[in-house]
Amino acid sequence: MEDLLKIRQEHEKAQEKQRQVSKEERRKKDKKRRAEREIMRKHRKKVDGVVDKIVGKAFDATKHWGQKALDAMTTRDWRILREVSR
Repeated sequence: MEDLLKIRQEHEKAQEKQRQVSKEERRKKDKKRRAEREIMRKHRKKVDGVVDKIVGKAFDATKHWGQKALDAMTTRDWRILREVSR
């Protein structure tokens, strides 16, 4: 998604150069482009955080099952514990 935004913004810049847009207009548009990129970064960071939470709940491999508190263990951790203790 960010790549598409970057390509679109580069295309707009090229068109501005062809039309010989004033420096003031270019500055305004560059400011707008930076704001768009910042919004995109914030959105991506938010989405990545949500995805990490979802994936983390399904598969939390941050700690070894033997180091986790009992209430933090997943079903996978319990299964491993049962297999190891046999």
